[in-house]
Amino acid sequence: MPRDETQPATEHPQMTEMTAQDVLARYLEEALPDFADLPSLDVNQRGRFESCPLHIAATRGSAEEVQALLRGGADVRAVGDMGNLALHDAIDAGSLPAVQLLLDAGSPLDVSNEFGQTPLALGLASDDEAIRRLFEAQAARAGG
Repeated sequence: MPRDETQPATEHPQMTEMTAQDVLARYLEEALPDFADLPSLDVNQRGRFESCPLHIAATRGSAEEVQALLRGGADVRAVGDMGNLALHDAIDAGSLPAVQLLLDAGSPLDVSNEFGQTPLALGLASDDEAIRRLFEAQAARAGG
């Protein structure tokens, strides 16, 4: 459904009220390899490849799922597959809304993954101009 142009745009448009439990149930129903054979999930549960549900949501670029998991207590500092934070994954997915949610939740910018890449460096090198500008502003604030 298109946005109502009579309403002002906001930095974080109001998203549907999906809950963390809705996201976790979806992931179990989809039988994701990370969480296959598990009877249930917790928002910070590690999967077979060390990723948490927040990493999956970020990899998908789903701001709705990221927001629901964050509201449910997901840890933005959790390190997953290949040493990535969910922020690394959201940047790779090119999802500005997911990146912004993770930054607003306090995701660190200086955690290196197994390739020596920090979210800040990935953001500054992003092909997505809006993400790149966001990280340029982050770097300027940090004095870098």
